[in-house]
Amino acid sequence: MGIAVQVQINPGCGHGETTIALVQEVIAALAPGASLETVTILDAQEAEQRGFRGSPSVLVNGQDVEPVPLPGVGVGSRRYGLAGVPPRSMIEEAMRAALEASQLEDQAADRSGACQGSQ
Repeated sequence: MGIAVQVQINPGCGHGETTIALVQEVIAALAPGASLETVTILDAQEAEQRGFRGSPSVLVNGQDVEPVPLPGVGVGSRRYGLAGVPPRSMIEEAMRAALEASQLEDQAADRSGACQGSQ
């Protein structure tokens, strides 16, 4: 399974471009084959449908990079401590966890295929 990264932003997010550039750097360093999608959340209805926690939000394989994301949804700005951009270490940790999970899935699939071939 590949790694899918999504950056969710609202229109006019002042931290969107910085977050996208940071995510691109982390992908290049840790998972060059990962896909990156930017999604613009336009209104409260879409925020509710996507579980949008504010702009910018970064998801790795559908999981928020913040270990315990704030409850609630909305189209407003998001803070990571005092910053408007998630810390690089937070994105790296989420990417490493996704890579590890992907490797475990690949190993399980390899074992399963080997078992089927020996029957």
